[in-house]
Amino acid sequence: MKIAFSTISCPGYDAEQIARAVGDYGYDGVELYALEGERLTPDLLRDRFPELRKALAGTEIASINSWAALTSSLTPGGADPEAQVIAAMELAADLGCPMIKSFGGAFPDDHPAEAVIDHVAAAANRLADHGRRTGVRLVIETHDGFCLGRTLAAVLDQVPDDGWVNALWDVHHPYRMGEAVADTDALVGDRVRHVHVKDAVRAGDGWSFVRLGEGELPVESMIKLLAARGYDGYVSVDWEKMWHPEIEDPETVLPQYAEVLRTYLG
Repeated sequence: MKIAFSTISCPGYDAEQIARAVGDYGYDGVELYALEGERLTPDLLRDRFPELRKALAGTEIASINSWAALTSSLTPGGADPEAQVIAAMELAADLGCPMIKSFGGAFPDDHPAEAVIDHVAAAANRLADHGRRTGVRLVIETHDGFCLGRTLAAVLDQVPDDGWVNALWDVHHPYRMGEAVADTDALVGDRVRHVHVKDAVRAGDGWSFVRLGEGELPVESMIKLLAARGYDGYVSVDWEKMWHPEIEDPETVLPQYAEVLRTYLG
């Protein structure tokens, strides 16, 4: 396994700072989510493409966030998530990035759950065709309405296991929803192609993010389960500095996470 960090962890960095941080903080690659305080959507990525390609030349880009939510097309007047994913795939291919991520999205109140799952699965199957054409795979995160491994598994069970549509296992969301790490592994472990890690402790009705090893999230257990399956992809630090500016800065947290992750991987 290799380690990366998502730029949601250092949202204010510019392209050159991102490239330097990979080496300075002890990582193998980077995941593109944010740039200079903004979400790095396909539109922004396209606008900033020349400088990103120049600054990140020689830096391995593990994944790019399309910022698409596949259920958004169920809402009247909603976005076209498939077009957003396809745009991200095209840009990822030009950057030499093998993977893009999407959210499954929220479950609209006026749609039966089974219909929502079928809708996302149909979209994923269509997007698999674009993945084959561009050479860029899609991973859907355990997030939003698809936090639980069993919900994401209901989608992936309808999508061929041929490498083009798989799971992104974020350690936090299934756990906070009450799904044991071994259960998530049993449900989607064989389809995991990307991993997000962070650590946290319960704080009232929410969670406070902490340094790796100081919280209760089962990061080491997750890594052991995936290692037993032969997982050799990236473990990416998803320190949510972009959404929680009060948490520790990347200059202190990212090196700490890298050091502890190396011990887990060892």
